Amino acid sequence: MTQPSSVPCVLGRQCGLLAVLGVSLWSCPIIFCWGLIYHLAPTLAGIMLPLSGVLIALVVRYHGRGASSVFVLLSLLSYGVLLLTSLMFGFAIKTPGHLLVVATLVVTGLVGAWALFRARMRHDGSKALLSLLVLDRSPLGRALQNRWFLVLPLGLIGGGLSSFGGVILLASLDCFNVN
Repeated sequence: MTQPSSVPCVLGRQCGLLAVLGVSLWSCPIIFCWGLIYHLAPTLAGIMLPLSGVLIALVVRYHGRGASSVFVLLSLLSYGVLLLTSLMFGFAIKTPGHLLVVATLVVTGLVGAWALFRARMRHDGSKALLSLLVLDRSPLGRALQNRWFLVLPLGLIGGGLSSFGGVILLASLDCFNVN
């Protein structure tokens, strides 16, 4: 639904640092919910594989209001941090299941995260899509707060620390045994 005339307006509102703040704030509750679901009903923990990808994409899209590829990449990398945290601490899935099922759930989470950024555009709005793809080279899209070398490392560090905080919170509530 983005019109070509509203593209500069969309670019003026986007803020990569707010997206990083959103990732840093919301990674802890997502990991906490994932661990809590694993603690209460371990067979349902696999649903968080695709759901966490969609949730983190919603967080990045809502807080950052971004339309450029940096925001898509931030959501995919943040999903990777959530996935690695849950796999590392052992509450991603209950038992080693079929690799194809787990891979399908992970790919569904990646596709869901990517699709949320492209959902705003209709098929007949291809000019707006082309404008949004060119936005990475526009001065509005290249503001310092939206630069990849600032947004991506801060997002990874903030998401990682927040995810670790969620694991510590799970351990303090005796939902999870950290060995």
